[in-house]
Amino acid sequence: MQYLAQQTAWSVDVTWGTFSASGLILVASPNWLRQFREVIPFGLMILTAGNLDPTDQEVFVNGSASLFLLDPADVTAVEAAVYPGK
Repeated sequence: MQYLAQQTAWSVDVTWGTFSASGLILVASPNWLRQFREVIPFGLMILTAGNLDPTDQEVFVNGSASLFLLDPADVTAVEAAVYPGK
């Protein structure tokens, strides 16, 4: 994870087995990695005050944003709660 001051955004690289994605920008999401759900067994939940994207360098330190690693059971629970019927 790195903060990109000129873009006022957090960037992340994700690697799992042969899967790799670089320079992904973090946004508020119940499962930010949902787009890769067929490839990786985990997810990332990013919760923020007011459901705004984490654009400040201090958001994870001051508590206005939180990042949670979701295990496969968590991913299933989020899918059922947020995307029922899909």
